[in-house]
Amino acid sequence: MESLYEEPQVQPGFPKRKKSIWARVLTAALLVAVVFVSGLVGYAYGYSQKPDVTTGPVVVTTSETSSTASNLLVSLQNQIELVADRASDAVVNIQTESISYDFWFQAVPSQGLGSGFFISSDGYVLTNNHVIEGARSITVITRDGKRYTAKVVGSDQLSDLAVLKVDVSGAKFLSFRSTDTVKVGEFVVAIGNPLGLSHSVTFGVLSAKERSIQEPNGALIVDMLQTDAAINPGNSGGPLLDLSGKVVGINTAISTEGQGIGFAVSADTAVKVVNDLIQHGYVRWAYLGVVTRDTSTDDGVVVVDMDANGPAYKAGVKVGDKIVSLDGQAVRNQQDLNSLIRKRNPGDKIVVTVNRSGQNLNITVTLGERPKS
Repeated sequence: MESLYEEPQVQPGFPKRKKSIWARVLTAALLVAVVFVSGLVGYAYGYSQKPDVTTGPVVVTTSETSSTASNLLVSLQNQIELVADRASDAVVNIQTESISYDFWFQAVPSQGLGSGFFISSDGYVLTNNHVIEGARSITVITRDGKRYTAKVVGSDQLSDLAVLKVDVSGAKFLSFRSTDTVKVGEFVVAIGNPLGLSHSVTFGVLSAKERSIQEPNGALIVDMLQTDAAINPGNSGGPLLDLSGKVVGINTAISTEGQGIGFAVSADTAVKVVNDLIQHGYVRWAYLGVVTRDTSTDDGVVVVDMDANGPAYKAGVKVGDKIVSLDGQAVRNQQDLNSLIRKRNPGDKIVVTVNRSGQNLNITVTLGERPKS
């Protein structure tokens, strides 16, 4: 085999030296090794360039990845723009006027701001109870600047929701999506009137479900959604939407102890409240009639007091019983108990499983209607 390198030319005057037999053998072996290794490297390189059509992964180049990501972002942006544009026609700003009194008992008028949205074409508007609570007058302002005087159809502290009515026909309105179908991690859009900045749009994800918060008035609101979409004072009562434009929640509160932590009343709660307020003027919440406390082991709630005329007492539940499940669904704490009861209706029969003296007992209870406060 010929060498890959040229031998140096012999300079005149210097005789060419003969190589020994061992030097020739060593040189030949070295050349064979070099050629063999070069062949392996070339084969490996060629093989790596061949796509494996049976089991190999699809190789995406940097440019292809960048292009795909860019297309996805453009598609997402277009969808957000579409939702924001269409939903904003149904979103309203709410201005309230109320009277407070100073130290000298002089009447001092004050104004409040909030958000809401049409839930029917004939002028029903949904908002938060705390937006309109105590207001002497309520004005609803649509996207095109039209102003309407609103009256309160009904309000509810346990859900912090209220339904208003304005004299309008043909209003664009929003519909709801069941909370059970909403997944944590979904993109959401919030629209409202933060700090008086009309029809502001923010974007984020659904961070969690089944949260509970304590309102300043002491009411415990359960089954709330958590989101990192920016929510600020004035957003209250506005819709939290999925990317199809369906309402999944009603923006209600923010955490003052952190950033990017907002809460919305779930769509399922809203639907129940809206129907009851329009039909009855108040919400018919189911009622068990027990006062409970959590356990340190988070495996149930202990009954510490009871309404002697309440459903649980009449069915045989006793003080000291530990409620561990309702209709087979585990009750770990008071939040679980409140959530499960509020999903029922007055008159529903439920099986309450209690642990009494180390034994589990199943007690059938016919739920009553929560007394009006």
